[in-house]
Amino acid sequence: MAGGRGQRLDSLTDHTPKPMLHVGTKPMLEQLIEDFVAQGFPNITLTTHYLSDVIRKYFEFGHKWGADITYVDEVNPMGTAGALSLCAHVDTIVCNADIITKIDFKDLALEHQARVQDATMCVASYKHQIPYGVLHMKDGHVDFIEEKPIKDY
Repeated sequence: MAGGRGQRLDSLTDHTPKPMLHVGTKPMLEQLIEDFVAQGFPNITLTTHYLSDVIRKYFEFGHKWGADITYVDEVNPMGTAGALSLCAHVDTIVCNADIITKIDFKDLALEHQARVQDATMCVASYKHQIPYGVLHMKDGHVDFIEEKPIKDY
């Protein structure tokens, strides 16, 4: 999934799609494609929207990396994972194109197949602390006060 705008990065993504930002000597997306190919997944579909021409020009059809890249363009942004509805693949590993990871995709696929599940997801925990006491109300009255709770998502 390589279609997002990367707005939180402000001017860094004015002319460069977020997955094409360099970490070290190469774009994040290039490292990800190299990892997929090295682990036996050369058939890659990139869902694109924002500055998709930059991604297409850089990777073309992926032959330089030993990949076979196809593109699915979102005409209008479809949100997180929205572009998946445009893809026709049944057995697919879906990955954000702007991440740096050491996930062994081959092991992940084998684990998924062994469990016979509809989906397997790799996610990260995110904790958010409310900087204030939170009132819990019951029948219009304060039931209790939870002091600076931490929510785990």
